[in-house]
Amino acid sequence: MTLLSAPDNSCLLLLDLTKRQAETLPRNPREKLERTVGVLERIAKIIRVPRFLAVPTSVAGSELVANFGQPIFEWLDGGSPWADNDLTKAIADKNRSRLFLAGFWLEDTVTFSALGALADGYDVHVMLDVSVARREDTREATIERLVQAGVVPTTAVQLVSEWAATTEDADTRNQLHKIISGHLS
Repeated sequence: MTLLSAPDNSCLLLLDLTKRQAETLPRNPREKLERTVGVLERIAKIIRVPRFLAVPTSVAGSELVANFGQPIFEWLDGGSPWADNDLTKAIADKNRSRLFLAGFWLEDTVTFSALGALADGYDVHVMLDVSVARREDTREATIERLVQAGVVPTTAVQLVSEWAATTEDADTRNQLHKIISGHLS
């Protein structure tokens, strides 16, 4: 058994990645986030990794950072996306064991979803470079909480590099490496 993440056992879940949220960031971090999410979407499509996007009901219909997947699931404001039975069923129906997630906000939305997915038996990874904290002074404690619970911290670059390394088709692997080196390095 390999410890590297492979496309055939992976799912992506991005939370509240709307332009409205991204615009709360300074220009350089916002552009990097948008570029990284776009590359994740592009690579996930190529290697057929199921992609899910969830937003709170108050921003349903908002412009997204990237066209990350359809349908877009909604959760009640103030609650946890993982409480949405349609979302959790859709993810479960893909029969994948590893869930990679990220989004706004690390302290609540991302953490609540990660802990819910852990409780449901998923091997959960949080992409920290695509997860934004409401307050930078809470970021480290939140990451420690997640790690103690069993979540694996990672980055989008690490994830797509592992997917490329475990992709059996040489042409696809080369295509992924070109995308990674051109956009994420």
